[in-house]
Amino acid sequence: MVLVAHPEPVAVRLAQVSKTFGNGKLAVENVNIDIGQGEFITFLGPSGCGKSTVFRMVAGLAEPTAGRVGIYGRSNAEARADNLVSFVFQEPTLMPWASVARNVALPLGLQGVSRSEVQAEVDRVLELVGLKDHAKDLPRQLSGGMKMRVSIARALIARPRILLMDEPFAALDEITRQTLQDELLSIWRGQEDMTVLFVTHNVFEAAYLSTRVVVMSPSPGQVVADIGVQRAHEEADFRASARFAQLVGDINSALQSNRSLGDS
Repeated sequence: MVLVAHPEPVAVRLAQVSKTFGNGKLAVENVNIDIGQGEFITFLGPSGCGKSTVFRMVAGLAEPTAGRVGIYGRSNAEARADNLVSFVFQEPTLMPWASVARNVALPLGLQGVSRSEVQAEVDRVLELVGLKDHAKDLPRQLSGGMKMRVSIARALIARPRILLMDEPFAALDEITRQTLQDELLSIWRGQEDMTVLFVTHNVFEAAYLSTRVVVMSPSPGQVVADIGVQRAHEEADFRASARFAQLVGDINSALQSNRSLGDS
């Protein structure tokens, strides 16, 4: 079931992408999808369906066994080298001995950017994620939600065109999770034409954040549904709306149909 036409301009294109691991396991099979510039697209599916494998191939951390991953017409490796892509993982992976500011500055420091420019960019992204008053704190002084904000700030500091997020809120309590969902949407709306690829197991999270929800089948992962989200992201009460309930129902139906196919 595919409910969304391919958008233009295309930021990310997966063309007949498959991935087989060294042990012979086929993780992803013949994935074809175009992701438009400025979209917020979420990959959803059961554990082991290949969501994170797709993420890693787009990030340039893995290569497809067959097919091609293109980012603005470049290979994933070229896009990563040109700093078009940044990523946020489930664990913040901060340097425990370094301050918030130093953790955030790391990508620009590795690029050899001048100290004054680095400081200006650190100030910009810490303001963006609401941590400007915590620049000198160490990670052990931060809550789980604050650590994830640091990780997001670090990903944003190089001004990427593609932001990849692999279950970044999975370990957080529900109140913190919803707060960060709202903050992420605000950040995304404020970054001109930035495209977000988001991986989650949470149907409600996918429905709330996305412009499109891509449902994947059990291993080997294939796209079985591509569901457009018709909403204005500024709606503060979207979670309580009938349209949100309908969307959650549509996504659950796709997952259940997909599970039945996998069990047959």
